[in-house]
Amino acid sequence: MEYMGIEYTVVRTANPTGWKWIVTFDGKRTKTGTGFSRFTAIRFAERVINRYLKTQARKHPAELTNEHTA
Repeated sequence: MEYMGIEYTVVRTANPTGWKWIVTFDGKRTKTGTGFSRFTAIRFAERVINRYLKTQARKHPAELTNEHTA
């Protein structure tokens, strides 16, 4: 799946029962977590992506502004 240009995966787990989400940043770093339902796992993954993008915008504001105007 993709959200805001960043890939993530949501898979069902058997033991414990639930859903696992995996977000891959820059092809190197990953962040994982779990949710009780598929919906919550997706929301958690998207929340992590939003936080990541917000920190990137603070670190590199000029680069992001130029990308959106080009």
